[in-house]
Amino acid sequence: MHRALRAFPALAVLVALAAMTWSVYRNALESERDFTRQRFEQQAAEHVAAITAEADALTGNLRMLRAAIEASTELTQAGFAHVTQALLERHPYVTAACFSPRVADTDRPRFEREHGATPITEYRPSGGLGVRRAAEEYFPYRYIAPLKPFQELIGFDAISDVLPEGPETDRRGPRASALDQARSSGSIVATPPIRLAGQITLDKPEGLILFAPIIRPRADTANTPLEGVASLIVYGAAMVRHALEPGAETAPSPLDVSVEDQTDGARRPVFGSDHPAPLDYSRTIAFAGRQWVVTARPRAGDYSLAPSATLKGMLLLGMAASALAALIVFFLQDRGRSIKRRVERQTMALARTNRWLQEEINSRMRSDAKLTASATLQKAIFESTEYAIVTTDTDGIIQLANPSAERIFGWPAEELVGKRTPIVFHDPADVARWGNGDERQAFAALVSAAQRTPGEPRSIQMRHRDGHLFPASLSISTLRNPGSRTVEGYLGICGDMTYRQKTEQTMQRLAHYDALTELPNRSLLNARIEEALDAARDRHHQAAVLFLDLDRFKYVNDSLGHHAGDMLLQQVSKRFLDCVREHDTVARMGGDEFVILLRNIQGLSQAAEVAARILDALQRAFDIREHSLTVTPSIGIALFPRDGNDAESLIKNADAAMYLAKEQGRNNYQFFEHHLTSHVSERLRLEAQLRVALQRKEFELHYQPQLDTASGELIGFEALLRWRHPEQGLIPPDKFIPIAEDCGLIVPIGEWVLETACRQNQTWHREGLAAVPVAVNLSARQFDQNDLLSTISDTLAGTGLAAQMLELELTEGMVMRDPERTTEILRACQNLGLKISVDDFGTGYSSLAYLKRFPISQLKIDRSFIQDIVDEPDDAAIAQTIIAMARTLRIRVIAEGVENDAQLQLLREWQCDAYQGFLFSRPLPADAITRMLGTMAPVQRSISSDATRA
Repeated sequence: MHRALRAFPALAVLVALAAMTWSVYRNALESERDFTRQRFEQQAAEHVAAITAEADALTGNLRMLRAAIEASTELTQAGFAHVTQALLERHPYVTAACFSPRVADTDRPRFEREHGATPITEYRPSGGLGVRRAAEEYFPYRYIAPLKPFQELIGFDAISDVLPEGPETDRRGPRASALDQARSSGSIVATPPIRLAGQITLDKPEGLILFAPIIRPRADTANTPLEGVASLIVYGAAMVRHALEPGAETAPSPLDVSVEDQTDGARRPVFGSDHPAPLDYSRTIAFAGRQWVVTARPRAGDYSLAPSATLKGMLLLGMAASALAALIVFFLQDRGRSIKRRVERQTMALARTNRWLQEEINSRMRSDAKLTASATLQKAIFESTEYAIVTTDTDGIIQLANPSAERIFGWPAEELVGKRTPIVFHDPADVARWGNGDERQAFAALVSAAQRTPGEPRSIQMRHRDGHLFPASLSISTLRNPGSRTVEGYLGICGDMTYRQKTEQTMQRLAHYDALTELPNRSLLNARIEEALDAARDRHHQAAVLFLDLDRFKYVNDSLGHHAGDMLLQQVSKRFLDCVREHDTVARMGGDEFVILLRNIQGLSQAAEVAARILDALQRAFDIREHSLTVTPSIGIALFPRDGNDAESLIKNADAAMYLAKEQGRNNYQFFEHHLTSHVSERLRLEAQLRVALQRKEFELHYQPQLDTASGELIGFEALLRWRHPEQGLIPPDKFIPIAEDCGLIVPIGEWVLETACRQNQTWHREGLAAVPVAVNLSARQFDQNDLLSTISDTLAGTGLAAQMLELELTEGMVMRDPERTTEILRACQNLGLKISVDDFGTGYSSLAYLKRFPISQLKIDRSFIQDIVDEPDDAAIAQTIIAMARTLRIRVIAEGVENDAQLQLLREWQCDAYQGFLFSRPLPADAITRMLGTMAPVQRSISSDATRA
């Protein structure tokens, strides 16, 4: 018992010191592990940042490729290879860059024919490529860079998804779904990892395809349709491996990195594989519309959480010291209080030592972490920036260059080190000028010029290794010793401004030139007119402005489509340029309107000569998409200084003269006269009132009876349009119908006429007053509408009128304008049961022999031939010949404008079938015709003209 009591103090000391040592050890161990975790997470974050930076750089370069394609007017394989060269060099893991135009199924034969009979293909599950099955649209590879390894994929449908097995390829598979998302969002979208067309077996790594939609705005429409898609074919594993690839001076990474595509909850491996590890670090990054999860884990033996040898030694030392102290207490406790106080002092000293040791370890760990973070940040900036960074000593000898410097200047970094700047980076002529032949003086002058505006980059010409010069921005900073502040060298930062300069030039051209015809636009035209007027004032010369409008150009767009119209405008523009001098200006104002500026002319005759050349140049037909088209211009001319002193007044007055040319029958030129201003104002006012006349119900129909020449029996009516203006009363048709034709209002007005006439005729038929057809005149614009037949069918169905009770009247010019299309439409009308009549026959250039090809039931001899048949033998011979030939061809003939009995008697003798005119009745409103029909005998009974007039 006594021996136990003697050992108790020693045991107490041992337990206390051991517990203290163990506590210090545990705290140090946790600090060491925290430091290990911090270093691991920092390096893992660097890996994630490297992958993110590579993904952003790839999508950024694809956006620049898309912008280059959208800005180009004509793309070729060589041009595409040139545009993509820098991208492929910057991202070596990109297997191929491709461009695919959008091809609708209806355009597929033309596309395959225009590209050397190359079919659009798809990958077949049985192996190899086969002809693409029918679909609504295709995106065949048109250009591929590099081309040689992928020649066989020209024509391959980029949205034809490749499946390893199965009977069919899903049309809405991952490729098509990614393209749909890119089309709707207008941004770059990537597919999930998929099997590529070039992969023969599934043991190859799956790849990705990035789609960038090509949407080029058009000046002539608000729509921005998808014209095609630029795409990159990438192996995701190679991309991640490239992003994590260490530099020459960097040790291999002790981390294992895996990447998974976890978009939509699915887990698709992209790079690496999972394995258990004591530490892991996961982050989600956005890549081209996909969600990638990047996970980093330490390799075996790295970033271990086991205690270090130092800590183990510290623990052993502490335990040994505790045991030694306990022994000392045990053997010397009898020496008294002095020894006890010494032991206590040693114990306190040991505790202080332990505390100091812990603080020292923590301090070193914090310092190491800060240094590591700072070095990592500097290295990331140096290697990932798009700008070239070069450091030199005080004499201009290059010490260091980053990867962007290698790319921009074409020199490997190891070859740049030791070379002298500016000799290596600048034009030798500039270097000689800066330093008078001395390289060091040239470098000093370059530094001095940069330091005059510190922090601001200066524009300068730099030189590539191959010798070509390129625009750049350059800033130079001084590197000083932190302690002594002496100059130790210089830091140069340089950016390649080539793309920016080209973009600015493209924007400048788009701002001043028409995108379709490449002619000056309104803005540049106004500037050139003012410049020409200033020169004319100084030299006492004259100038002329010609305003040109293509007659009935809308018919081309309506019948052949806007693409054909655009092709016609381009060819017309070239002929305009052939008609003027080199220093004159041809500009497009928009649509089918052009303005020509003639500088330094002698007078009216020279302007008239140019206008005549233009009229003659447009007489030759244009070959547009296998159609031979002829278009005529209406030209207005204004002269300086007679008709205006500035661009605005000259263009306005030339426009007024152009309207006069249209009123004079089109295909001519007119000079401006001052009374035209009020004339044009009146026309514009009338057009504005015409636009609201239909909704205000200011239009009405008058009906003129048509009678059998022999029996006098009523055989039909002709519906004639009238405009009852609230202030001006009835406005003659020849005054407002041409305006309606020009501005397009004739189509809705014509539909109203058709429905009103059919409804009124059905009313007369239902009330038993008349059972005869009503004739409705069709305008040229109505005849060109694609929905003409459906409009007529809907009108007949809506009014209940039988088809044989409706007769369509077309002018001779309309019938002969496009005989093939006319025949197709007229036969369709005949199949509906409609009657077809040719109005104003004899005023055009057609012949009865040619007209027999059309399903025509009736000809109407123009009133100009009927008016003088009694007194003019020539008119009588023409009318008699038309009637005789028509009867031979079994076509009925009706004479217009019969006003007296003598004319009617001759028509009876010539056996003309029918007539209409003031002799029987002038055109009357519907209520007046209703009253007339009520006083007449039943329709089946013959009605004489004499009885009717009485």
